[in-house]
Amino acid sequence: AVSLNALQRIDENSQVNVQITFANDRNEATSLRHSDFYTNSGIKTIENRKQYLEKSNDLFAKIKYENNAKNHYLKNELSGDFSWNKQWLNEQGTHPHKMMGNLPIYTLKDNFSIMKKYGKRLVTLQSKNIMDIRPQQLYVDSLVQSINQHYYETNTDVRGSLRIGRFILSGQIGVNAGEHRFTSDLVGVPDSIGLLMGKSSFTFARLYANPSIEYMVKDFDFTLSGDMSYNHYKYSLDNGQS
Repeated sequence: AVSLNALQRIDENSQVNVQITFANDRNEATSLRHSDFYTNSGIKTIENRKQYLEKSNDLFAKIKYENNAKNHYLKNELSGDFSWNKQWLNEQGTHPHKMMGNLPIYTLKDNFSIMKKYGKRLVTLQSKNIMDIRPQQLYVDSLVQSINQHYYETNTDVRGSLRIGRFILSGQIGVNAGEHRFTSDLVGVPDSIGLLMGKSSFTFARLYANPSIEYMVKDFDFTLSGDMSYNHYKYSLDNGQS
């Protein structure tokens, strides 16, 4: 494994940090199984030798930017997690088979936040986003199955507060939305067994708002808050029906 971490100051208020990690791994295994079955018609021998090999490469990278000034604080983190994993299984003997799995996973994340002060008012913006892609395949002798998954999600909100005398007015408004797409394909088998291809997707969206008012007097603190949201979900198949 190799790791790199670097911190660079840009000016008196901002800096950037870079982190990179790479790991490589390899695993091998071999097994031999010999079985003799005694029957009325004679001895039946089954012998199988299995050879297993796995190769994996993992890369993680992150860059973080921070800016801390008098009236605001800003931070943005962009990271990527990439995995390349392949597996082979070769079986020789009485029942020979060859199998190979290609299992990559690619993930990107971005986390952004900023807090800014306007006089007696404080406003905060946060946004968390993720994208995950998995184009994977499985090979078994002459059969091939491909499975592709794509996932996207964002969660962004704005928060603010204002103090007026003994009252503190605050609120939050945001959106949380995402989509998950899935496709599969099977090659090498007859169409008579059924559907060999498939596509589906699931999407969701949530709009929400949380207003709040707080009143303080001596040792008492009164708070009145609300929670409002709107949710939307949709599931679609290959034929477009929901």
